[in-house]
Order: sequence, then structure tokens, then C-alpha cells
Amino acid sequence: MSELDLQGNNFGERIGSRAFAKVNRHLLALNLAWSNITRLPAKLFRGMVQLRNLSLAENRLNRLPSTIFQDLRNLDRLSLSGNDLVGIPSDIFRYQTNLQQLDLGYCLLGKPARNVFAGLWSLDSLDLRGNNISQLFQGTFSRLHLLQSLFLGHNQLSRLQGHVFRGLENLRVLNLAESYLEQIDEGVFADTKHLETIDLGDNRLSVLPPGTLSRLPKLQHLSLDGNQFDEIPAEIVQLPLLRYLDVSYNRIQTIGDCVLDAVVHPRLEYLNLRENPFHCNCSVFRMREVKMKLFTKWLDKSKGPPFVPGRCSTPPSLRGVPITNWVDLDCYDALENRECNATNVIS
Repeated sequence: MSELDLQGNNFGERIGSRAFAKVNRHLLALNLAWSNITRLPAKLFRGMVQLRNLSLAENRLNRLPSTIFQDLRNLDRLSLSGNDLVGIPSDIFRYQTNLQQLDLGYCLLGKPARNVFAGLWSLDSLDLRGNNISQLFQGTFSRLHLLQSLFLGHNQLSRLQGHVFRGLENLRVLNLAESYLEQIDEGVFADTKHLETIDLGDNRLSVLPPGTLSRLPKLQHLSLDGNQFDEIPAEIVQLPLLRYLDVSYNRIQTIGDCVLDAVVHPRLEYLNLRENPFHCNCSVFRMREVKMKLFTKWLDKSKGPPFVPGRCSTPPSLRGVPITNWVDLDCYDALENRECNATNVIS
């Protein structure tokens, strides 16, 4: 027997320390999800030296013995999501040097201990969504040099302090959506220069400090929807690979010429401006050019329209009109005389 699926049972505390004694050295996969487990004996996984995949998701565990995973030195995937874990013992993963995917989402975790991820040299994906994390310490992720995806959404962070992502030089995907973020310190992304996707949607951000985006030359996917931005961050002009930009549900009234130069850039494939209180003057008039270029490149109709326009809020005569559906002949002349003074604009 190499795989054992026991999900959906009602074990409670009725799992003895020798429950898998006869099959432990042969198992490659063990599924104990959704089994109402409230306690794990410290020696339950003793001898499971070949186990690659272990799921303990959606149980009622509120604590883990510090040596519970000691013999699982070949584990590739581990899911503890959906439990009642308030904390995790320090160094509990010190023997999981081959682990690639760790799911701790939707537990009750608070501040992660500084060395809780020590030993996870091979980790590729870490999911911490839906916890009660209110603060991240510098050094928490510093040893996860191979990590490519980090999911921190649905927490209570409020602030990202500088260099909290130190050591994540190979990170490609970072999700911080719905985390009550109000402030991002300067230098937060200084160590993550290979980031391709950032989701900062549905937070309380109104500004990004200088250098936040300009440090990310490989960024392709940027979600800033559901925040309190008055304008699209000007540093998007320094993102030459940007393909996806969502700034819907903010407080944007106008778009500067330099920013427009960036969103007209031929690499852009998707732009969402829904639910912003636009003041429809000549600075917004160029959005019809953006719309035309995006729809020209729209080949895969299954993905939905590549451009979602906002509507005019002012002047009153244009209230409710899509920002690309009005005409002012004076604006045509203004387009010919416009000038962008910013440096480093994408060309």
C-alpha cells in the first residue's frame, strides 16, 4: 500500500500512536483531511520515511507536538489548512528540507516565530492566507531562498515594515489582498526583484512610498483595486513588462500624461478602471486610445474584455457616461500639444 485516503471520518482523539505501524514504511501519500481530528500523538508518523504527501486539512487541531514531523524527511507537500492552530512550535519543520508546498491557510495563527520556517530550504509555495497575522518580523522568511509563491492575503497586517521579505530573491508571486494594509514602508520590496505578480487589492492604501514599484522591473501583474488611491502610481512608467493593471474601486479622478504613456505601452493586455470618480476633461480623453489598442490585441474572447472603463463623475453634464464615450473637439488639439516631463518613461 502506497496511498491511504481516510478523509471524511470522525476520529476525534481516537488515533493511537501506532495506528499506521504496519504500513508506515510503505506510504507515499496519506490523507486525513475533514476527519474531525482534535489531537495527534507525537509518534503518529514515526517511521514514515517515504511519505511524500500529507494532508491534515480541515480538522480541529489546536496544537502540534514539536516532534510530530520528525521522521517525514522526504515530504514534498503538507497541508494543515483550516485547523484551529493559534501557534506552531519553533523549528517544527527543521527536518523537512525537501518540502516544496506548505499550506497553513485559514488557521488562527498570530505572529509567526522568527525561526518557524527554519529547515525549509526547498520550499516553493507557502500559503498563510486567512490567519490572524498582524505583524511580520524581519527574518521570518530569510531562509526561504527558493520560495516562488507567498500568499498572505486575508490577514490583519495594517503595515508592512521594511525588509520583511529579505531573503526572498526568487519570489515570483506575492498575494497581500484583504489584509487591512494602510502603510507600506520604503524598501519593502528591495529584496524581491524577480516579482512578477503582486496583489494588493482590497486594502486601505492611499499611497506607495517612492521606489516601491521601480525596484520591480519584472513585474507583469499588478492589482491595486479596492484601495484609496487618488491617482495611478506614477512609477508604473518604470514597469516595462507590465501586462495586467487593476485600479478599480479607488478614488482616481484623472490620469496624467506620463502614466498614460505607460498604459498605452504595447505590452499591456488588461486595464480595469471601474468605479472611480473620474473628472472627464482632456486628461482623460486619451483613454479612448488605450481602449482601441487593448481591443486590437484582444484575441482570446474567453478571457473577457481587456478594458473595463470607469464612468465620469464630473462635470455634471457627463455624470454616468463611460470615460471613452464622450467627445470634446478641443481635446483633440490638446492631445497634439501634450508633454510628459517625467524621466524613465517606457519607450
